[in-house]
Amino acid sequence: MNRTLASIAKFVVSISLIGILLWFMRGKYGIIVSELRNTNLMLFFLAFLLFCTNIIFITLRLDALLLGEGIRMPFIRLMELNFMGYFFNNFMPSAVGGDIVKAYYTGISTGQKTKSYVTVFMDRFAGLLSFALIGLVAMLLGWKTVVDQSIRISVLTFVGLILIVAVASLNAKIAGFITRILSKIKIMNIGHKLTELYQLMHNYRNKRILLIRAILISVIGQAFYFIVVYILFKSVGLKVPFRVIFLVMPIVSVVSMLPSIGGLGLREGAIVFFFAPIVGTERAFGVSILLLAILFLISIIGGIIYISSPQFRSIKIRENNKFSG
Repeated sequence: MNRTLASIAKFVVSISLIGILLWFMRGKYGIIVSELRNTNLMLFFLAFLLFCTNIIFITLRLDALLLGEGIRMPFIRLMELNFMGYFFNNFMPSAVGGDIVKAYYTGISTGQKTKSYVTVFMDRFAGLLSFALIGLVAMLLGWKTVVDQSIRISVLTFVGLILIVAVASLNAKIAGFITRILSKIKIMNIGHKLTELYQLMHNYRNKRILLIRAILISVIGQAFYFIVVYILFKSVGLKVPFRVIFLVMPIVSVVSMLPSIGGLGLREGAIVFFFAPIVGTERAFGVSILLLAILFLISIIGGIIYISSPQFRSIKIRENNKFSG
């Protein structure tokens, strides 16, 4: 029942935000369609290929973390799981999200379910830390050139919060304090689940070299993702400075992780909010649609892999897994 409500809530959030965006863009549809029609298809295809390169590095990150836990899986299989993750996030908006899919199949394939769930969770955490690192470097290098106050405030808040979470996760004294607080939350067993997840993160304080390696791999991968956004702007005849994209996109990426259907609505709204002062609302919205198109293409590939691969189709994912709530 709780999972059904969660799925409905995600659907409502995404549809509501898309509806708000479309209402906000009323009267501008002609301009947006014109911009999209004039998209440079060669640049769009290049952006698609670079997004696939991003997935390669994300796979390398997951592989490194799995090896750190003593788990070995063929690299091509992990690649397939990452593509499938997009399919489940965007086309199968149930309690079984992309991370659960990756953790479940990894656990089934290796026989080490607990370690697989821990690793996939830390894979996501390493991604968050890489966003903070990119945002911090971009902030130091391009702070004076960014005139929009909302971007400055958002970047400062974002980097600060992620760094606080990182320190709180790895410091033993703070960990004990936070665990005691979380354990007191009794509603829907949320406290117990949050405590478990927090302890998993805290256990990586003894694997800092592994975590640093994963973060560095992730930084390279996310850089490709942000270059994708740069090329998409170029494809519609716009040149947005790299420093702005590397400042803004980490925040957009984290916002997209909030409960929704694969970030739908949240991602597009954030792109419009941050880039509209620079390129205009119509063009910012147009680029968000192009990025969404790439995500859907990646998701379709993931769906084809899922349907055509016997090792995946023969296993039914259980929605009552330990960390699926």
